[in-house]
Amino acid sequence: MKIAFDFHGVIEAYPEKFQKLLISLKVENEIIILSGPPYDQIKEELWKSGYYRHIHFEHIISVVDWIKKQGVDMYQHEDGSWYCSDSIWWSSKARICEQYDIEMLFDDKVEYKEHIINDTLFIHVK
Repeated sequence: MKIAFDFHGVIEAYPEKFQKLLISLKVENEIIILSGPPYDQIKEELWKSGYYRHIHFEHIISVVDWIKKQGVDMYQHEDGSWYCSDSIWWSSKARICEQYDIEMLFDDKVEYKEHIINDTLFIHVK
């Protein structure tokens, strides 16, 4: 089973719980970090938070990088945040889950849920 976890607001917010959970789940599942920022930023933030590839997860998928590969114009705000149309942003994780056959998505933003049209189970983390 492929299971994706958001970084900001999910595994970053509860590292003591999610580090143990990811290690346990990784034994029989493919764990993916699916988060908004560019790949290099996610990778660095994971490392600084104590999450390591091959221990807690196998793959990182960046929403920003994925959207850019679709040919969508994005711009970066001076605070480092990336922007595109809301419809593209909020539908991105659903489209990524469909493309990569992700069966579960843990995320703190319910806006992603309404766009899921395949069998991906959305789990809202508060």
